[in-house]
Amino acid sequence: MSLPFSTASITRAGWGPGNPALHQQRATGIGDLSVLGALWLLDPKSHQNGNVSVGLGFKAPTGSHTKSSWFYSATDSVAFPADQTIQPSDGGWGFTLQAQAFQQVREGIYLYGFGTYTANPKDQTEVTFSPTSPLHWSVPDVYQARLGAAVSVWPDQGLSLSLGGRLDGIPKNDLFGGGDSTTVKRTSRIIYADPGLSLSRGKTSFTLSVPIRLYVNRMKSGLEERTPGAVNGGGYAKYLIFASFSRTL
Repeated sequence: MSLPFSTASITRAGWGPGNPALHQQRATGIGDLSVLGALWLLDPKSHQNGNVSVGLGFKAPTGSHTKSSWFYSATDSVAFPADQTIQPSDGGWGFTLQAQAFQQVREGIYLYGFGTYTANPKDQTEVTFSPTSPLHWSVPDVYQARLGAAVSVWPDQGLSLSLGGRLDGIPKNDLFGGGDSTTVKRTSRIIYADPGLSLSRGKTSFTLSVPIRLYVNRMKSGLEERTPGAVNGGGYAKYLIFASFSRTL
């Protein structure tokens, strides 16, 4: 079970037509609660140097997807929900499929792989793209994949370092629900370099990772494809910071 807390900001010029000034939006708060059960496919007691697990869970919209900020026009600013990319929640229930694996290649050196896909059946939120737009934000499916190596640098203290690659994406078409061609969706594939560290002591562990953006493929959504000249901006961070604390019961 995990309950994230996030803080994010987005800064850009030309927020509204005829407004070239630089403006910022910010949103902070508790995110969406996730509950997931995972099963090791091999007996952990006899396969401590390599194993594979699969998991299934759900996501509840415990966070807010309507954190208020300001929307800027050419002559004014009005209170309006911040951009969806920085909201703590996506506004919908979802279910998650997950798989992960690790394998020791040398003493203290492990390869790891991780993949997850969250499907959101809800097609859209009640929040529109702008105060005057009839278009609503999508509640999109999201996926993530990670691949890399981890090295135990201080075994007595449970300290290890890792380096790998990370792929985050929003597909053009959701697995379930609708709204693929009628809602605002930032379909994309983003690749990061993913350095991190992990500290484990007994039943508690702390992890920190700082993915650094290397590549973005901003694909057109279904709505953009059927709307000539439509271009929806990005909002893709140059770097991310993830910190987590967990305790085994």
